[in-house]
Amino acid sequence: MGVVGKLVGALSFLRPRRCYQRLRRLTDRKLLIICNILILLCSVFHTSVGVLIVGLFTYDFSKVVTDLAKTEERTTGLSTYLTQAVLGVYCFVTGVCGLHSARKVDIRLLIVYYWMALVAVGPLFLFGIACIDLKEVLRGWIDHRWNTQEFGWMRQFCCEEGTWDTKCTVPVNGGIEEDSEASWCATHYEGDSDCGAIREAAESKLNIYMTWLLNFNGIVGLTQMVIIIISLKFVERTLTLQVIMSSMLDAINYLLLLPAVACFSVGVFLKQHQDLQVEDIWLNYLFIASSASLLVLAIFGAFASLKKIRSALKLYAAAMIVVVGALSVAGATSFFYVLKVESLYEVKSVVSVQEVACNGNMFGCCCCDEDEAEGTERCPEWSREEIVSIIETDFKLAALIAFVSAGFATRAVRAAYLMINSLKDYKCTYV
Repeated sequence: MGVVGKLVGALSFLRPRRCYQRLRRLTDRKLLIICNILILLCSVFHTSVGVLIVGLFTYDFSKVVTDLAKTEERTTGLSTYLTQAVLGVYCFVTGVCGLHSARKVDIRLLIVYYWMALVAVGPLFLFGIACIDLKEVLRGWIDHRWNTQEFGWMRQFCCEEGTWDTKCTVPVNGGIEEDSEASWCATHYEGDSDCGAIREAAESKLNIYMTWLLNFNGIVGLTQMVIIIISLKFVERTLTLQVIMSSMLDAINYLLLLPAVACFSVGVFLKQHQDLQVEDIWLNYLFIASSASLLVLAIFGAFASLKKIRSALKLYAAAMIVVVGALSVAGATSFFYVLKVESLYEVKSVVSVQEVACNGNMFGCCCCDEDEAEGTERCPEWSREEIVSIIETDFKLAALIAFVSAGFATRAVRAAYLMINSLKDYKCTYV
């Protein structure tokens, strides 16, 4: 009983009521330190998983960068884990900065940490949602690259013993040489017809593991985002809003460069939909126009903040509200396309689908040269469902980026409003 009593006493801190009482006794500074320790742990996880996956796919980092630049790389493959590693490193640096500034109570460093942490919120939100919701595209990425050299280690792990470099490498739909996977198998392995089943079982096994990994990645990313938001509140309570406001408008105008670049990238990326015969050119222009507006307003806002001109700040706030509206329209329209693309997408026949796949430079397309192939033989590897899935993913990412950018712009409006009121109070006091 003595041993049991000691164990119960040692674990008594796990009781919710006692935990709550202990947390209430902690100061904001100590709670900020705890938050940053948790941020560091999440960052180590993100960096480790990202580097591990990229390393398993290829030992040549330059090849990863080259592959990401190819026009046919239209799916979230290695870029997902490379992004995860980079985001993990950034959040780790942010956590170290926050931990050091909280321990030393360094006001300047705390302000730097505040803005560094605020920058991480948007990417973590996008990454978390992408991991949880956009797994269909990753399945397509696996399916169309299954028999490539980069997937050799995956085939060794998932395929039946002795088949990872033989039957398990059957091309999608039989590839260039055959009409089906069964005929490919019969041609290469003395009449056997089980290659497709072996590959399907291996891919299903891998998809289960990848689904668990992506879900866990997304949960960790969103949890880290919540912890960062909580830490921002502790910083505000430690420094007071007045101290943060002294640098708010200047900092937010520099931060607006991030959504400006993101919106411009989305606009340029959506132009590729012309090859896929998607009628969304006006949405592309809306993202580019919003990007240009954010860039111009960031410069104008920095000038108005420096000179402390109330009329200029009011104009800045009004224009930024218009940009928030434009980004909201872009986000809502993108979500509408996500829901309706299946019925609105006019490419339906097999010939049209294969023509779109060739024009879009889809990975693994064979026989796209009209001199070498005719009709349904041009690109049999891709189906309409897979192309629609990619288009839906593009619109989902576009919508998320639009709403995150609108959040940054809303923050800029709030900063301008606080400065306008501050200047008004200052003038009243002076008079």
